[in-house]
Amino acid sequence: MHAKQETCKQLLEEACIRELSTFNGSIAAVRKMFPYKQLTPLVINRSQAIIAFPTSSPNDYGCAWIFASHVHTSHTLATVDPTSMLIHFKDGTFIPVKLSYYSLEKKLARAAVIRNYCLESPVVLA
Repeated sequence: MHAKQETCKQLLEEACIRELSTFNGSIAAVRKMFPYKQLTPLVINRSQAIIAFPTSSPNDYGCAWIFASHVHTSHTLATVDPTSMLIHFKDGTFIPVKLSYYSLEKKLARAAVIRNYCLESPVVLA
């Protein structure tokens, strides 16, 4: 038996659906609440503030989705390529991404703003 191959976007869609949302619905909601119209962070689970952001357009084959809470640190690969960063995760793993330092910091800051909103504005069920 072979496991079916799913794209990153399909996996994110499934995660959103488990939280009674959709990939597009989450992106639309974030865009309505925050001024992030491009490369919009995705809220996968609001109550736990699980947020991922794309490294490039989600339609790009090479787009990676980074879970902000897993990022430990990063450093530039400027000696090799000024548009590349190495993201280090809390579990000791790391990946190279095609982002400038400024772009990565901006994405992490956006994710932090949304995370704070999620944690400070809990969902109230009547």
